[in-house]
Amino acid sequence: MAHPNGQNDRVGKLKEIIANTEQNMEQAEEILQTQALSEQQREQLEFTNSHRQASLREFKEELDEEFKH
Repeated sequence: MAHPNGQNDRVGKLKEIIANTEQNMEQAEEILQTQALSEQQREQLEFTNSHRQASLREFKEELDEEFKH
């Protein structure tokens, strides 16, 4: 069984990671919509955001698991 303080720390860290990832995704989307980018830059940002989306799902699943314990 997880130590309550350790679980609280983990939950807090996951929430912080989720918020930061969402913010980075939003910033990248804004850049994609408002700035003139080369095709390579555009593809890189889109690629990075797709990885962020996958990570975000995993972080949210981990957070759900922490609440179940």
